[in-house]
Amino acid sequence: MLLVLALGACGSIAESPAARNLASWTLDPLSANWQVDEVPLGDDRFRLRLQMRRFHAGGAGEARVVFQQRARELARQNDYDDYQVVEYSERMDSAMFASQRRAEGVILLTRRGG
Repeated sequence: MLLVLALGACGSIAESPAARNLASWTLDPLSANWQVDEVPLGDDRFRLRLQMRRFHAGGAGEARVVFQQRARELARQNDYDDYQVVEYSERMDSAMFASQRRAEGVILLTRRGG
């Protein structure tokens, strides 16, 4: 119902940035707390960098889940069957007013043999 209200006169999610953002948060509530950047390292490898937003509503223990979710999406978008985590790490960066959670890792996209 919220998605329908956000569409307004646009008529489709593709035409309405507000509706796209709402749909993204509604379908993937974890992503609201994390910024995910990806860097291609070749045909089948990606580095994923996650940074927790400074102002967030929970989500402190979600880094690995968000990382895996994005890895699955990348595999699907690139026509691969699965992925393998090559490296992964989490850390806290301290700052004057607030610390910030970060996670980083490399994935290898894989196909089933056969």
